[in-house]
Amino acid sequence: MQQPVTPGSLITASHPARRLAYGDRGGAGKRRAHALSPVVEAELRQQARLRAAHYSTRIEGNRLTLEQAVQAIQERRTTFQGRERDVREVRNY
Repeated sequence: MQQPVTPGSLITASHPARRLAYGDRGGAGKRRAHALSPVVEAELRQQARLRAAHYSTRIEGNRLTLEQAVQAIQERRTTFQGRERDVREVRNY
């Protein structure tokens, strides 16, 4: 089952995508990477696009939080009071 992309599910040390991407630790604490499944790869790409849209527009003055940017991009919420320009900016990134 694929987890939805939300700020709370972004890749962390315990995230399922990370556990799927890395196997047991190899010698001297190094990790051996395994090939990513297409589902995991798509999830990582989607998260990277969401973060890139948020942080790139944020440094230009966009006031949306990461969570709001995710909602705007995924069209779960289309308006934020007084931030219509910010929503258009992250959607068009």
